[in-house]
Amino acid sequence: MVSLNLARKIAVGIALLQLTAFSAFAEERVFIPGTNVNGFHVGGMTVDEADAFLSEQESVADTFSIKLNDGNYVHIDGKDYGLTKSADKNELNSIIDAQIANGGSFGMGAEWKNEVHVNSSFDEGKLDETLSQLDFLVNQDKTTDAYISDYVEGQPFYIVPEHQGNSLDTERVKTEIKNALSRGERFIDLNTLDVYDKINIYSSDAGLQKKVEALNQASKVDVTLTAGSKEFKIGINEIKDMVIGLDENGRLLLDDVAFSEFLKSVAGTFNTTGTERVFTGGAGREVRLVSNYGWEMDLEKELIQLKEDIINGQPVRREPIWKKQAKSYEAMDWGTTYVEVDMASQHVYYFQDGNIVWDAPCVTGNVERGDATPEGIYSIYSKETDRVLRGKLLPNGKREYETPVKYWMPFNGGVGLHDASWRGSFGGNIYQNNGSHGCINLPPKSAAKLYELVSVGTIVVCHN
Repeated sequence: MVSLNLARKIAVGIALLQLTAFSAFAEERVFIPGTNVNGFHVGGMTVDEADAFLSEQESVADTFSIKLNDGNYVHIDGKDYGLTKSADKNELNSIIDAQIANGGSFGMGAEWKNEVHVNSSFDEGKLDETLSQLDFLVNQDKTTDAYISDYVEGQPFYIVPEHQGNSLDTERVKTEIKNALSRGERFIDLNTLDVYDKINIYSSDAGLQKKVEALNQASKVDVTLTAGSKEFKIGINEIKDMVIGLDENGRLLLDDVAFSEFLKSVAGTFNTTGTERVFTGGAGREVRLVSNYGWEMDLEKELIQLKEDIINGQPVRREPIWKKQAKSYEAMDWGTTYVEVDMASQHVYYFQDGNIVWDAPCVTGNVERGDATPEGIYSIYSKETDRVLRGKLLPNGKREYETPVKYWMPFNGGVGLHDASWRGSFGGNIYQNNGSHGCINLPPKSAAKLYELVSVGTIVVCHN
């Protein structure tokens, strides 16, 4: 039996041993053996060592899980999205401070179990790289609405059924995953986020079925607009995108706005007004001329007629309805019989069936005075002999000029071709500062001959 004195000596020795050991732990600022933090033993470690150890242990099994619409899960390991963790060193230091303040003791009791906050972060670039390889994002089965088949000649239109796949809003899914990780969450259920594509139109849709019926009716459309060698064929391929459905009488319904735009493109095939004409003039040089003369479709009337032709579904071949007409459908739409006034060379030519049968020098409008003869394509609207040409009325009641002419062939308001017996010469640069008030002055004998050749309606082409 141990004496009381010996027992006291042993107890004192143990206490001194503990005190000596604790003093060493306190001096080195390490955790007392038996200390547990977040379920892991960190006894004997410094704060930095404990931080590194805890961060490693916390990251080992830290996966991010994604629940798909088929009930399956996709898991991403922490290393695959660049997860890093760091324990709160202030809290670790506080544990050591408390152990020192309490004198510390060895053991494995509840007093040595501690919890500290662990901060986490992830590498967005690493995450993007991983997400770009995930099968459910890379290989998506596209969800599609029911739709109408493309037109195949000789075959009817039909409805292609809807298909529910697994396609989704890829960018939104990536954003939701990043947001969850930023919040410290490790799970996301895509079914609760409304990211999957949905079917909006089913094959049972009444509107879709009516449109199929309308398209099959429209497939019979056969309208051809012609103008000389030009033609524009209108069939199902041209109108299918404008078909809305059928009215209560079973007649085609067309989108008015789309049809109007379509008609403008059709008119572009035939219209020549406002376009540039390129031709070889009597002087042998290439001439480029833009004029409002030419063919122009009457869009308002043609819209009504063409829509009726399409709705009736019977084969139609006809000319467009014109607002303005020219002499010919060919490139030189004023025809091959016309007068050409070449202001650059101060010469006039008369073409008959494409051949020059008459020509003469001329004097056109005075450029210096601002009376230059206007360019354009016109037509002679009158033929008169022994006419007095009068200028504008002056404040004194007299006319600016009163000039009698033998042959008068007007084509553009008060501008016309006529003889000019008062001139001794024609051509050259006379027109620059001694030209007419806009008319084309001709030698008397030449004017007489031209008067015999032209008629009301003869085209006059004026150009520089």
